[in-house]
Amino acid sequence: MEGQEAVKVETNGQCDHCYKRIETERLSEGYLWKDALNNLFNLERGLFFTFYWLLRSPEKVIHTFVDGNRHRYMNPFRFLLFAATFIVLSEAILENTTSYTLFSLEGSDDASSKVIGDFMKNYMNVIILFSVPFYTIGSWIFFRKPKWNLAEHLVVNAYAISMIVLLSSIVSLIAYPFGNTVASGVERISQLLNFFLAYVYIETWSYKWWKGLLKMMLSFALSSILAGAFIFSLFYLLDVLNP
Repeated sequence: MEGQEAVKVETNGQCDHCYKRIETERLSEGYLWKDALNNLFNLERGLFFTFYWLLRSPEKVIHTFVDGNRHRYMNPFRFLLFAATFIVLSEAILENTTSYTLFSLEGSDDASSKVIGDFMKNYMNVIILFSVPFYTIGSWIFFRKPKWNLAEHLVVNAYAISMIVLLSSIVSLIAYPFGNTVASGVERISQLLNFFLAYVYIETWSYKWWKGLLKMMLSFALSSILAGAFIFSLFYLLDVLNP
């Protein structure tokens, strides 16, 4: 009826408006634990399910989400938040020996580079979260064929960068027990994970490899300049506020 607020009605245990199952049982420790595990392992929206399909067929996950089925896989921004948290935890475990590959400064002996490197490690989760919009601008400018809007490009980059962060962290965790020499070598090889971004772009928008790779490099260059400017501005601001 006009002017009357919609009221959620339960029909057969479901909401008539969003069609999600309504939970009626009282909260308990067992329920919370079960719900947490369900979010990790659930065959829909689960963390590992989403990770597996992004690794196997990223374009399927992205197209499914963009085309309107928002309940099949984990939300890209929840996935990004998890990735940012995971790399912070992995750095704590590995005593800050890992580095996010898109911003790695490994091999720099310059004192200022070391200071900036330490800064990046301390604020890695913030840098990851704020880098996604810059990579979104780059892909939106250079990958124009499908005419996707900024929000849709944001989904693509949130999923792609989350996977790079998670994979680089996992590689570092696996290499760590084998000593610094092996870990350092694997760390350098893991820089190749940056090409996962090209893989996602090419598969999502059906570009030929040579054309997609060229566009990705241009997009990556622009995005890195924008992200780098942001990082140095943040570094300068925090240095001024905390001399």
